[in-house]
Amino acid sequence: MLRTVSLMLLLAIGMMIWPLAQAVVYKWTDEHGRVHYSDQPQNQTAKSVELSQRATKTDIGKNRSDTRRKLLQAIEEDRLEKQQQQRKQKQQARYRKKQCALLRDKLRRLNRATGVYRLNDKGERVFLSAGQRDKSVTRLKKQISQTCR
Repeated sequence: MLRTVSLMLLLAIGMMIWPLAQAVVYKWTDEHGRVHYSDQPQNQTAKSVELSQRATKTDIGKNRSDTRRKLLQAIEEDRLEKQQQQRKQKQQARYRKKQCALLRDKLRRLNRATGVYRLNDKGERVFLSAGQRDKSVTRLKKQISQTCR
């Protein structure tokens, strides 16, 4: 008898919940272009929408932890990328500083020297004329202005 009453009670609860589980949701767009959802059709353009299975608390917790993990991973990737860019910028700055020092030293030596020469194909010294020397100084100054910003 108790078993029959329990079974009847369970059946009655199931019948009350069944319509909720099978509820139809309607979707329509109003005159302003906004999309609405309801359990009753509001106008002629309303269409029924089939819903996926409702998520449980464990699913929600899992989705949240997955989302959190993905977000943290994206933040970490961004941080690593920024660090790599900063290292590259520092390396480029050190290289430019070194090149700048070399060019300035070369200009200083060119200005101090009394006789400037270059070696020809045979390995012989060929001294530069005043015009050639001025062109070399101008070229070095241009390189310094581009490199030593």
